[in-house]
Amino acid sequence: TIISLINQALDIIDSHPMLVDTNNKSLIITGLNLGNDNNNVPPPASKSKFFSNGLDLEWFLKATRTKENPNPTASVIESYNSHILARVLTLPFRTIAAINGHCIGAGLFLALACDYRIMRTKRGYVQWPEAKLGMRLTKGF
Repeated sequence: TIISLINQALDIIDSHPMLVDTNNKSLIITGLNLGNDNNNVPPPASKSKFFSNGLDLEWFLKATRTKENPNPTASVIESYNSHILARVLTLPFRTIAAINGHCIGAGLFLALACDYRIMRTKRGYVQWPEAKLGMRLTKGF
């Protein structure tokens, strides 16, 4: 999942031999368009229309409830909050969200967890659909 991929990237930043004992580092988070073009090479991030379009609601609707996990949606959101947002908030170096397009829902929470946010005007929307839907925030917010 994207949560485990982001966690792996944060592990590398925290433990890479060239980065461990230095204060001269920053983390820049930006969106990436993974759509295939003619040559199967993703376009540069500057061409992407999304920083993040939030959580995958279609996946949530299909998520299987089990006895061990009666509410898979809440567990994924809480995992995102505790594993990603809390970690980004507490990193011992600067974090920057380079918002290169629409920033929606969980992606907006990620951007707000960064120390700095940069976005060009007229480049996308910043939106919390949860507010319009009357959804309550999960634990951790």
